[in-house]
Amino acid sequence: MNGDQFTTERQTICTLPRGWNVTGLSLSTPLPSDNEPAWSKYLAAKLGGVAEYRTIDNSRCDVLTDDYAIEVEWVKKWKESIGQSLLYAELTGRRPKVILLLRGHDHERLYVDRCRMVCCRAGITLETVSTVDRSENPS
Repeated sequence: MNGDQFTTERQTICTLPRGWNVTGLSLSTPLPSDNEPAWSKYLAAKLGGVAEYRTIDNSRCDVLTDDYAIEVEWVKKWKESIGQSLLYAELTGRRPKVILLLRGHDHERLYVDRCRMVCCRAGITLETVSTVDRSENPS
């Protein structure tokens, strides 16, 4: 195995890549250059969910919590996140949710606004997560 396992009494929540520090549920935040699966595992642990949950049709929901089937996606690929979150919600009996990962670029606002409009219409909860620390690069 590549890293330590973060487990509960019932199941493995996620396998943490080497170098991640685990103190209770506190994990080191992934870097902006890290891939989407790294962010999904981090968010799953933070939300008390399961990362890369395998559904009945063999697709993988990025994060599954007691309440939500969550698709985690880079903001530029927001259109893909809509359908995926709806599919995972249907397959798991949870509510659909999208978490968009932002890199702090001005043009991302347009993508977020478009996604918010569609999510509102489709009944999908939308959240955004900044992958950059603004205190290091003040605008």
